[in-house]
Amino acid sequence: MHFGWHMATATSFLIAGDPIAALGCVAPDIAWVPNEVRFRLSGAKNWEQWSRSNLPPRWTAAYRTTHSMLASALLLIAFWDVYPIRHMLAGWTLHQILDLPSHSGVMAQRPLWPFPWRWTA
Repeated sequence: MHFGWHMATATSFLIAGDPIAALGCVAPDIAWVPNEVRFRLSGAKNWEQWSRSNLPPRWTAAYRTTHSMLASALLLIAFWDVYPIRHMLAGWTLHQILDLPSHSGVMAQRPLWPFPWRWTA
């Protein structure tokens, strides 16, 4: 997660008067918070090494779902007429796009989740 990038995009939406889209810019990473806490509390220094032995697929499923452009597209189609959801998904999609080139290793993005294709940065 590149928190600074996501906060910068959220701030842009806030300045433009769209707090719902701003929330969408940071919301996808909320699913990752429990794993981040586990890593920090473990005292491990190497994220990649820790993640290989401590992150079974079921623990990353929520993260993968919130970072799936396929899931976002389906939600956007289903809720196009619902203003708050449409605006939140705008920020959410921006978050996903920023993550594509910035994540690697275990956290390489899978934008078509649940299909296994990975983004190669």
